[in-house]
Amino acid sequence: DIVTATETSQTCSWGDYDNDGYPDLFVGNDASTGNALYHNTGNGTFTRITTGAIVTDQANSTGSGWADFDSDGDLDLLVANLNNNALYINQGDGSFIRASGAMAGQIGSIITDGGNSYGMAWADYDLNGTLDVAIANSGENNFLYKNNGSGNGWLTIRLHGTASSRDGTGARVEILSTINGASVRQYRQISSQTGSGGESPNLAYFGLGDGNLVSQIRISWPSGVVWDTTTVEGNQLLDIWENAPDPVYTRITEGAIGTDQGNSYGANWADYDNDGDLDLFVTNYETSGAPNFLYRNNGDGSFTSVTDVPPVNSLYYSYCSTWGDYDSDGDLDLVIGTSYNSSNDALAQNDGEGNFSYATMNYISNLRTTTNGLAWGDADNDGFLDLFFANYAQPDVLLRNIGGSSFEWLSIADLNTAYTYSTSVRWVDYDADGKLDIFITNGNESSWTNFLWRNISTADSIKFSKITSGVLVNEGGYSRAQGWGDYDNDGDLDLYVANAGADSTKSKNFLYRNDGDGSFTKITTGRIVTDADESYGVAWGDIDSD
Repeated sequence: DIVTATETSQTCSWGDYDNDGYPDLFVGNDASTGNALYHNTGNGTFTRITTGAIVTDQANSTGSGWADFDSDGDLDLLVANLNNNALYINQGDGSFIRASGAMAGQIGSIITDGGNSYGMAWADYDLNGTLDVAIANSGENNFLYKNNGSGNGWLTIRLHGTASSRDGTGARVEILSTINGASVRQYRQISSQTGSGGESPNLAYFGLGDGNLVSQIRISWPSGVVWDTTTVEGNQLLDIWENAPDPVYTRITEGAIGTDQGNSYGANWADYDNDGDLDLFVTNYETSGAPNFLYRNNGDGSFTSVTDVPPVNSLYYSYCSTWGDYDSDGDLDLVIGTSYNSSNDALAQNDGEGNFSYATMNYISNLRTTTNGLAWGDADNDGFLDLFFANYAQPDVLLRNIGGSSFEWLSIADLNTAYTYSTSVRWVDYDADGKLDIFITNGNESSWTNFLWRNISTADSIKFSKITSGVLVNEGGYSRAQGWGDYDNDGDLDLYVANAGADSTKSKNFLYRNDGDGSFTKITTGRIVTDADESYGVAWGDIDSD
């Protein structure tokens, strides 16, 4: 009945009086009824407590506030009334006793002074670690009571927000300590609320009983930051600053990579000089100036622009690239695909010293295609990388690597003989049979579907079978790029397809979950597939390392 009770309520205060980690609620009513105490059950519901002086006393209650005034490790309650104020002492077992006049010698006149009280607020105004209290009265002197302490240990925590509010409002503060031989976990929510007509400092006050050591502190900030520490001495005011998380990414604006400008279409990381760090090659669709960019990693977070090698200074209309050790000599070679019919594609052979020269072997040096995608893959598992060219408005090209010294043009029905509008290609063993299959995206119009070719090669010949059933190959969407990754960690590769739409219109992307039996299920809910935009690239990665 926390929201259906009909009493005339005048004050309320939240506090976890039983240390179960959930805030309970006290509601103070006028003199016609008793007050209300609601125990938080932890499942979104509350149970009204119906026994004990804390709910059976009848007074005109106008203010209230929880605090561990005796520092014994559990919250007590002070209620401001329009007669004698009431202090309810927590017995540590979920029950309370009201401090009576007979206890005045121990607790003080706070329980006998009367007062036409409307509001009250707890605070440690003299910084001795115990909670003092101010009570506001109407038509008479106000009251200030200094807490002389009980001899118990204590800890006060003051928060300093950065991403969250300055004083940490809304943060959850938890401590774990040992009191009377038992492990006790206490929690406070940072809030200045103290019933009606009162405001306490946004500090977390904890009593430690007979202990003086906190074994754990956890701060859960509204920003999502969680801060932990262990083994903290008691009897101190502890300041804690919110360490807001650094941005996941910081844009690098210095150095060649951040300052070079070109009509760039592709980027490709690889350790081309075998020094243990990743270098970067960027293709530019240029007709003059620096055709492409190559940046050598210096190993200290900086890069050096390499300008005197063939992939950089002599190939125009470059659109895509792929690194691969086609000749198995221990270093990475580079194929560059051009997207203009008057420019040849090129294979830059690495000599192992970071120098390149263009290979003049058959097909590679005189291949002139509008290449939108390139991919190395060992189609026949002979240990040498074969090469696939995904071409636009032309048949695709599959070249078989003959021992690392030459290439053979393969003609496979439909795979690389039909006129296509291919935009990307990826070798992937989607059916986990040990053979690399091929997926190709098409991007001319929505009626063009994407292609999946299953590798059925034998030791004697390279063969592929076109998959014609299933959602993966029976829909299109001006597809531009693809990314394979096991996003659900079930051991097989799932597929994300980036779509761009026609004439700068926006299109939704596709996500296909691999069912593990050679089929896929299209995911249709979530922003990853409902957002519409012009997407030209995609890559999976664990950016938060979870």
